[in-house]
Amino acid sequence: MATPIFRIVQEALTNVARHARASRVELVVEHGPDSFALSLRDNGVGLDVGAKRQGSIGLFSMAERARDIGASLQVRACLAGGTELKLHLPLPAVMGVALA
Repeated sequence: MATPIFRIVQEALTNVARHARASRVELVVEHGPDSFALSLRDNGVGLDVGAKRQGSIGLFSMAERARDIGASLQVRACLAGGTELKLHLPLPAVMGVALA
């Protein structure tokens, strides 16, 4: 599961660098025995949810990767400007993975 999560963060940071004109990016990673979550937020120009650029597959590929590992992905424009991405992954008890 590490590779798809890495690729989602990589694509999100690439989008920030290419489009957001942000001066700050914050990445928060949280984990517990039952779930893994991350939040990536920038202070850029925000996300135009109505606009779709031809050939743009970044958001689609992030959503596909999240879905493939059973995670939920939310991308939203923030009221104060910028964009926030949230990934939440429930961890099945059978995994037996110690994240600490």
